Amino acid sequence: MERCGSSYAFAAMGSTILRRFAFVRPIDGNIIAADLIRVAPRLEYLRLDLLSDGHQSADEPAPEGQAPPLPSVAEASIRISHFDPYHYNLEREKNKLGFCQAMCRLLARIPNVVCLHLSGFTTTALLQEKSHEFPTLNQLRTLLLDDCELGPNFYTLSSSILQNTPKLETLGLHRCKEEYNTCSF
Repeated sequence: MERCGSSYAFAAMGSTILRRFAFVRPIDGNIIAADLIRVAPRLEYLRLDLLSDGHQSADEPAPEGQAPPLPSVAEASIRISHFDPYHYNLEREKNKLGFCQAMCRLLARIPNVVCLHLSGFTTTALLQEKSHEFPTLNQLRTLLLDDCELGPNFYTLSSSILQNTPKLETLGLHRCKEEYNTCSF
């Protein structure tokens, strides 16, 4: 699905046999993990290309306590695109921060992922809000980080990501930054 409306369409397209799903730049919000689980419980591949511009409070991609894990997802690619990085507004920054925290909760809902490609993630989107830890992904073997923020001296990578991915065999870093901002775009 590309540039389509979001969760309202899921009820109509539900499939218990759907294995691969791509949701690219939704028009009126972001994917809600709980809806995806209900309509595609056997999903093995998930591609999300989401927009975080901070203009409005985005739909919660992973509502806390509402969405169980997606245990069958073995491969995922999640890209966060950001717009208007020079226009500061307190309300927009709060919306961006909330979106980042929701993305980290979404990562925690794919516990059996083997291959994960993340693009555009900030430190806040990589680390859980309370523990400041990367979600534990015990099956992860390949992690590709593209244009992600990893904290000073790549602290997020060395202190949390590598510790919480015990089976990691391949790590790719492309255009990653080491500066630290709460939720920079």
